Amino acid sequence: MKIILALAAALTLGACATSQSGSAAPGALTWAAPDGAWVLAEWKDGAYYPGVLKRAGVGRYAVRFDDGTEAMVRPDQIRPYDWQPGARIACQVVEGRMDPVTVATLGPGTTDLGVIDDAGVAYTTTTGRCRAL
Repeated sequence: MKIILALAAALTLGACATSQSGSAAPGALTWAAPDGAWVLAEWKDGAYYPGVLKRAGVGRYAVRFDDGTEAMVRPDQIRPYDWQPGARIACQVVEGRMDPVTVATLGPGTTDLGVIDDAGVAYTTTTGRCRAL
């Protein structure tokens, strides 16, 4: 059930990117995403990590990332959460490094993932240990 709700939120969020603003920077999206929407948001390192919109501010959003950290981000730093089986992402499956993997399964919890590395080794992990490529 949680997976279905997460997928519905992701699909809803994808439909929420409504327009490009003439006064905003190129590529800046106008978002009408609801509080609680699951998204990919840019972190300080420039990579996109999964998290949940906590609240919206004027031109900024609070995101609680799946690893528990929080940050304020601009609308152009938010993308719809789109991880599905077959998606290429990077995960920390070996301590201390992020490796490219392919999502194999979405687990029973919304943050549980089964992934396979490029050598064909399968791992169980969580979204809080992964980022978009």
